Amino acid sequence: MKSNLEVPENYFRVFRSMAQLIEEKLIDMEMSFLKFRQPKRVHLQYVYDIDEPASTQIKQIIFQMYQELKQFVDDYHIPGKTFSLHKQLMVQNAFLWEDLENSRSKRIRGHGAIDDQLMQQLDAFVDRLVSLSNQINEICDGSTFSTHV
Repeated sequence: MKSNLEVPENYFRVFRSMAQLIEEKLIDMEMSFLKFRQPKRVHLQYVYDIDEPASTQIKQIIFQMYQELKQFVDDYHIPGKTFSLHKQLMVQNAFLWEDLENSRSKRIRGHGAIDDQLMQQLDAFVDRLVSLSNQINEICDGSTFSTHV
């Protein structure tokens, strides 16, 4: 792929975004092998329904894709990008909190008649999870983080 052509800045941003997107998707695929080997947690059950020879082949192809991506990044001098666990957890928790708030009984009442006691139970469940979500926020806000990110 080696190219001596200069990449214009607007395309360089596209190349950098492509590299990030590709690597994130490769990481997601790799993590799927681990996720699907985990025992059932609560509600979701992941079935590892690919035999070992096929799993091995897919992992080898993912490795080849990493090699291609590395060459692309090297050829076009695309700088690395650093991610913070603190920021990642804060973003994920914020989305979870928002989903929880949108699950309250007053938000979902449009699905037909339902017993008020059931809705109170739902709100109590959501309240407990929102409280736990807020605890994650408090820990993240109060924790000291490494400055090398």
